[in-house]
Amino acid sequence: MKLEDISDYLPSRPKPTEEELLLDSIHENSEWLPFLQRMSDSGLITPDLQIAFHTKWIESGHFIRAKIKDDEAVAHLLSKLMPKYDGEGLTVFRGENEHRFNSGQIGFCWTADREVAEMYACGLNACRGQGVLLKAYAPSDAIFSGPNAHSRYLGENEVTVDPMKLNDLQIISIYPKPH
Repeated sequence: MKLEDISDYLPSRPKPTEEELLLDSIHENSEWLPFLQRMSDSGLITPDLQIAFHTKWIESGHFIRAKIKDDEAVAHLLSKLMPKYDGEGLTVFRGENEHRFNSGQIGFCWTADREVAEMYACGLNACRGQGVLLKAYAPSDAIFSGPNAHSRYLGENEVTVDPMKLNDLQIISIYPKPH
């Protein structure tokens, strides 16, 4: 059997949009901050670019944050490139790594679904230490964007917030390091 024969059985993937290709290039070249400086007040940040960035953030937010290495700059990027949230404040949850929590580097990706946050607290974010389940209140001005279709498809219902603007942050559970 040849690779060409297999392709008949695979679902077809839509061709990437210009916005997706642009964001992929920016990410691969670690050009987030120069891009933001050029685009910030240009009027060229379109709704289509914001929608594409929202999905890119859900897929690669951890890596974008690691490349930028400055949470204030990440918050500025999110404030410009995410589709704007238009709703009430929310109680949100996050499964976080104890080391990031203790160093004050709480993540931007939260959910209103406690079970989803527990999954991260017990698994992915419990690496190299314990996981912690966090709960906070996100006033509407702390929320960059609510869940998009991709996040709902993944079952995460991700709410992207500015962790520096959260209220009543508390640890509600601690999970041991998985083996």
